[in-house]
Amino acid sequence: MRTETTEALREAVSLLKLGQPEAAYRLLDSHINSSPADQNFAEEAKFLDLMAIAASDAGRLNEAVQLLEKSITLRENLNKAEPNRTSTQQDLSVSLSDLGDLLSFLGQIEKSKIYYEKAVHLGEQLAHDEPNRADYQRDLSVSYNKLGDLLRSLGQGEQAKNLYEKSLLIIERLARDEPNRADYQRDLSVSYNKLGDLLSALGQGEQAKAFYEKSLLIRERLASDEPNRADYQRDLAVSYNKLGDLLSDLGQGEQAKTFYEKSLLIRERLASDEPNRADYQDDLATSHERMGDLLHILGQSEQGRIFYESALRIRERLVDNEPNRADYQKALVVPLIRLAPFDPENGRAMLLRALAILEGLKERGLLLPMYEPWIDGVRRMLDSAENSEVG
Repeated sequence: MRTETTEALREAVSLLKLGQPEAAYRLLDSHINSSPADQNFAEEAKFLDLMAIAASDAGRLNEAVQLLEKSITLRENLNKAEPNRTSTQQDLSVSLSDLGDLLSFLGQIEKSKIYYEKAVHLGEQLAHDEPNRADYQRDLSVSYNKLGDLLRSLGQGEQAKNLYEKSLLIIERLARDEPNRADYQRDLSVSYNKLGDLLSALGQGEQAKAFYEKSLLIRERLASDEPNRADYQRDLAVSYNKLGDLLSDLGQGEQAKTFYEKSLLIRERLASDEPNRADYQDDLATSHERMGDLLHILGQSEQGRIFYESALRIRERLVDNEPNRADYQKALVVPLIRLAPFDPENGRAMLLRALAILEGLKERGLLLPMYEPWIDGVRRMLDSAENSEVG
């Protein structure tokens, strides 16, 4: 790979880590358009993959799909030309999996399932042919998890559980064989959380709690061993939130509050240390919303209101900074809905604003099917508010 190409990729990755997907996209787009016509397919596919990540992070989901489709076509052609080149097959498997992610997020479930199944098929083939290649085993573990996530969303809990357990078996073996590999430990924590999520959704709270606690132990250790690793701190905050959610659902509000507060402390620190990281601000807004919800349940609604107001300020700032991010616009709806009942004077205006955001996203094809019921929900809230005023 040419020096200028390597530098462009490196700079784009840095921009993505800094939460600047638009800048990363523009850099890659400029480079690929100015590259010589004889640029090799493998190199072009790498650019397309990274551009797809940047486009996705910037909220350009349909564009990201097109970029990944181009990358997959290039890699399928490479695989036909050199069918025994396993590195091409591995890259193809990853691209297939990434496209499955995007299509799933866009609500195109059946198409997503096709790509996930292709990724699993390739992954199983690679892992079978070279069982001592730990990277192939790890990739297969990830593919099992992703297909499991999809089947879980389709209500196929038992099939999802089977895939999660296959993934867990692989990553447990890898983590046992190389216990000092922090990335394997992190993967193991993810697998535990997947099973925890599934069991929680199936109403098996205590079993879910056991998996969440296993994940938490790993993440606390990783965060303690490398306290300057922001990604480990962020993972730890997620685990605290998961346990908080579960305990709240189990009616253990005060215990849930303890975990939410631990998560909030981490997210406040991360957002303070790197105030320009939009993803950290987004995480912080989510924690404020969680705290608001819990305090409302605990009968401390006025304290909850403070958290909702804080979440609203953060989400408005995110939308102002990146007005093309559909996910940020959708997320802004949450604190608007939560705050509306607290404000008799402005509550209706908040609900109308939330409705306008959702309807605007739907008109532009940017509202995922899973969120379309929110529109009817906001309309019902408006009707209820109007009936109360009449009464």
